[in-house]
Amino acid sequence: MMLTRYKLNKQLNNINKYFMKQKKQGKKSKLYKCAREICRNNNINIKYKEKNSDNIYFIYDSVNKHWAETDGENIWINTLKKYNEEI
Repeated sequence: MMLTRYKLNKQLNNINKYFMKQKKQGKKSKLYKCAREICRNNNINIKYKEKNSDNIYFIYDSVNKHWAETDGENIWINTLKKYNEEI
C-alpha cells in the first residue's frame, strides 16, 4: 500500500472515532483502565481531542530505517517502510 495523505487522514478519522467512543465510556473505557493500571493512580485526567494531519510529515530515511520519529508535537513518518491498513 502506498502511504498517502488521503489514507493517513482516513486512519486519523478512525482513531478520532475510537477516542470519542472511549471518552463516552468514561471510567469504564479500556483506555482509562489501562492508564489507571500503568499509572497506579485513580486520579487520571485523559485529555481527549481530535487529531489531524497538520503536524504529520513524510521523510525518507534509508540510514536509520526506523518507522517514524516524534518530538511530542510533530510526527515524521518514514516512507522507506512498507505500510498496510493494519500498521
